[in-house]
Amino acid sequence: MKAEKLPSGHWRVRVSIKTPDGRYTTRSFTAEKKADALKEASLAKYNPKPENLRVAEACRKFLTVRGKELSPSTLRGYVSTYNRYIEKDPIAVLKLDALGKANVQEWIYRMPDNMSSKTKKNHLGFLLTVVGFFLEDKRIRVKIRDEEAKELYTPTAEDINKVLAASSPILERAIRLGLFGMRRGEICALTADDIDREKCQVRISKAMAKGPDGKWVTKSPKTKSSVRWIQLPREVIDLLPKTGRIVPVSPDCITLRFTKTLKRAGVPHFRFHDLRAFFASISVSSAIGSSELTVQEIGGWKTTHVLRKHYERSISDQRRKDTEKIFDYFSENVPVKKAK
Repeated sequence: MKAEKLPSGHWRVRVSIKTPDGRYTTRSFTAEKKADALKEASLAKYNPKPENLRVAEACRKFLTVRGKELSPSTLRGYVSTYNRYIEKDPIAVLKLDALGKANVQEWIYRMPDNMSSKTKKNHLGFLLTVVGFFLEDKRIRVKIRDEEAKELYTPTAEDINKVLAASSPILERAIRLGLFGMRRGEICALTADDIDREKCQVRISKAMAKGPDGKWVTKSPKTKSSVRWIQLPREVIDLLPKTGRIVPVSPDCITLRFTKTLKRAGVPHFRFHDLRAFFASISVSSAIGSSELTVQEIGGWKTTHVLRKHYERSISDQRRKDTEKIFDYFSENVPVKKAK
């Protein structure tokens, strides 16, 4: 099922539909948005009464119709949710129209106890997306309680220097780029053509993501704000190869090598993604004092709100360290005299 853009700017989808007498007729559906045209066409082609669809059937049809429009990583997550938590679950045989808060909540309760709230929300997101696709006016409001945030270790500059000293040239390049807010997938997709050596800039316009088949593919970045130019120091630019891929491994390989190097360097465990958090926290700290807007643009965050939401832990930790330095300064230079 393909959508074509008309001169008017609208989108049109033509589909062949089987009539009650066994014949086929072609129908055309036009809408301002591509997604709306595809949705109308799919509803007409696959089921004139979507409320009669069973949950499992609706999920399969959604993945068939919308699968090609989803990012590889999103599609992989949706397929995993269907295969593991919907296809063989009692919820699979329920009609969409009969779906409500109670049975959706029961479905969530049947998920493993040790599953994180974030993962449960991802599974719920797929189910609600399917329901909304076929039954636009249906709303199911289910809340998933967040567990207590895990204490994650925030790396220091000393930690990072130790890791860099123990790294291979390929991993060092990955870490150096991660320290300027780049994601693993963005780093692995970089090629020499993305480097402007004269201006010391790197163009982020693609990323690697794992598809439903488990293979890595190169795609557009996570969001529009992720497409950006990043200014880098000359010494970092000089580390990057002049031909081919900058970091010729997969994102999973970066994680594996990074974890092993942490142990070899003897530093506390932290994730490669925490380099991004380190970049955000140190940039807005009193040591550097960059504006949140600048950090947002370099890191490719959609808004400063998103920046704060995801890295408030690191930023707060850096703020605490800065405050302690301020207190130390006053204690040393402007001491409080003890009362007589």
